[in-house]
Amino acid sequence: MIYELREYSFGETIGKGFSLYFNNFIQIFVISLLCQIPLFLLMNYFGIFDLEEISFTFDTARYLTVYFANIITKLVLSAWITYFVSQKFLEDSSIVPNPRSGGLILLLIKSIIISIIVAFLTLLGVVALIIPGIIIAIGYSIAINILVVERKSIWQSMKRSWILTRGDRGQIFGLLFVVGIIVGVFGFVLKMLVLYLVKDIQWMGYLNMMLSALIEPINSCLTVVIYFNMRIKKEGFNIEHLTGQFSLAKEAGPTMEG
Repeated sequence: MIYELREYSFGETIGKGFSLYFNNFIQIFVISLLCQIPLFLLMNYFGIFDLEEISFTFDTARYLTVYFANIITKLVLSAWITYFVSQKFLEDSSIVPNPRSGGLILLLIKSIIISIIVAFLTLLGVVALIIPGIIIAIGYSIAINILVVERKSIWQSMKRSWILTRGDRGQIFGLLFVVGIIVGVFGFVLKMLVLYLVKDIQWMGYLNMMLSALIEPINSCLTVVIYFNMRIKKEGFNIEHLTGQFSLAKEAGPTMEG
């Protein structure tokens, strides 16, 4: 079967992002849980039950440990979800995922490094004039996708992300902004529901973290669609894919007849 890969419109991009999330919800939940377990254990060990209650006092050692552990957890979760959803997007599009070297652990480590570099550059841009920080964040928003799908190096992934997003950063900002509002409202409703149903305040911190871990992957799903949109629009990735499908069908024809 020949699958026609095409560029999604603004609304379709958002819809496809949510579709990837909900169609793979169970797997995403498992990944979120696996990422959160070490952090849960660490918080329990230090007797910290809610990250929102962390205050930096003279007893900062355990708070800083949990705080940075939470940051690393979010980075690992984002990288892992991006890796997983990218594979699912390729499979749904009848494309065989790239088999080139680079295991999951190495990809996660490289993704974390990219996230840290982008966060640092974005912070510098925000401190400067705010707008440069937004431009930097959007310009490198698909760097992890490039790393995962194309197996580029850290520097090559960031450079290619900057090139691919050039000329479309306003649209990407709009997509991330709209989805951010949707996710924010959705998260607020879920939190209010949990507050209403859960009476044991001690568990609220853990539940809030789990809710956050389940909601944040939506952005990763969206950037996967944005990444392929950029490739289709600027590199004709859909034509390349369609040609490959015809070639595979042609090669398989004689075998099937035999």
